[in-house]
Amino acid sequence: MELNIFISFPGVDQYLARPIHRYINEYYKSNKIKGSIYFSPSSNVLGEDWHDRLLIEIERANVVVVFWTKNSSLSTGQLIEVGAAWALKKRILVVTHDIPPSSLPAMVLRETQSIAYGRLTEIDFLERIRHWFPYLLDGNDFDN
Repeated sequence: MELNIFISFPGVDQYLARPIHRYINEYYKSNKIKGSIYFSPSSNVLGEDWHDRLLIEIERANVVVVFWTKNSSLSTGQLIEVGAAWALKKRILVVTHDIPPSSLPAMVLRETQSIAYGRLTEIDFLERIRHWFPYLLDGNDFDN
């Protein structure tokens, strides 16, 4: 079983998105899940063409976790990531922070599930992931 996750967030909110990366990474370890977690910029290599890398990682992802904050609509990079995920018909899990779901763009809302971050404990967060993405545990093949 291999699960590749791409985590999208506005750069200025990296400090808020980092715990999401940590939670998912711990989930991988505790459930012996094989795959990758792309968390920019820590996943980038100095000097590489990051535009190409983003597209490759989004194409490879089974799930795109979008961390949406008040800064997201101002982040050109995140809008490009979300647009690419949407165009590629990726499964999208939206994690909101201090914004109402009504403020999400239509492309983010299409066939997505969302979690209101900040009200959840780490265990609750992982339970929500299990609830919305049952194939994380059942070993089914992933169809992008």
